[in-house]
Amino acid sequence: MKVLVAYMSRTGNTKKVAEAIFGEICDEKEIKAIDAVDSIEDYDIAFLGFPIHQMGPDKKTVKLLEKHCLNGRNVVLFITHAAPEDSLDLPPMLEKFRQSARGANIIDMFHCQGQLDKTTKRIMSILPDARLRLWAKQDNSQGQPDKTRLDRACAFTRNAMKRFHENNDAESRRGNMRIEYFHGSKFGNGAMVAEEFKKQMAVKGITVNVHHVREARPKEIPTAGFYLFSSPGRFGRPIGDMRRFLKEASLPAGTMYAVLTTEPAPRPDRNGHLPTEEELGKCQHVIPIMNEMLQKKGLVKVAEGKIYVTGLKGPLEEGWQKKVEAFISQIPIPPDVAADERLINSPSCL
Repeated sequence: MKVLVAYMSRTGNTKKVAEAIFGEICDEKEIKAIDAVDSIEDYDIAFLGFPIHQMGPDKKTVKLLEKHCLNGRNVVLFITHAAPEDSLDLPPMLEKFRQSARGANIIDMFHCQGQLDKTTKRIMSILPDARLRLWAKQDNSQGQPDKTRLDRACAFTRNAMKRFHENNDAESRRGNMRIEYFHGSKFGNGAMVAEEFKKQMAVKGITVNVHHVREARPKEIPTAGFYLFSSPGRFGRPIGDMRRFLKEASLPAGTMYAVLTTEPAPRPDRNGHLPTEEELGKCQHVIPIMNEMLQKKGLVKVAEGKIYVTGLKGPLEEGWQKKVEAFISQIPIPPDVAADERLINSPSCL
């Protein structure tokens, strides 16, 4: 595992905290000023540190956070400030850092008091903001961060890294079951099915990443142990967006896949007779076409299913959530994941 500690430090406070954090990390690690960081993409987790400036992150900090904190990258924030840690003014200031880093997966945040330098203190004492003038007048930050605060930073780091390793280990056990779900929803029905599938699988401890085929790049499909493809039916075939996506998709041979479609509900004829499955099969070829395209690429089918749409634009048939549940029951779940699910859903023994 590769860890980065990067910081911005004007007076040395944040640098001291960064060095304390760095000293507690046992993995492969680097520490540097954040201005020297081009990207955090190559790191499994990045600790990013900044001072509070003018009631939150300054413009430069916001730009740096928005630059680095994206695509769900794993980030821990650590912040220094002149205010006492129990100040009621701090939470909204810290929240501004979270908002600027919201594109990342924020593992945790640490903050502590740092020494207010004389120049900043003098400026604060004449500013219009009464709170800043009061902070300057009642300044109790001299000598911070002291050993107690740096020890807190060390303990915080040990706990954060322990949790991250534990989550990573659990994720690696489930790694082969991470599902990439691609749908071609036209009127929102397929998107509803995708979200229900994701919700039900989350209960089982399995991650599902949902993509619309119009927004996905077929030549850059994320690596996963399992793929699911969902298309509406049009004139008995998958819609054009899905057919084009499957034709261009670059997928590893031997990978498991499933197909789940949203197709028009069968309607009775003049005599009130509903078509049988055999009769429907003569005109509805959505699933067979998708199977043929995927199996030509060497993928291995493990499940298929369909959910009916009762009108041109919906709604979905009554009880469709139960059909999603039945579809999920076809998907083989590795023993480790099933064990995790039992642990998650069992009551705690006190």
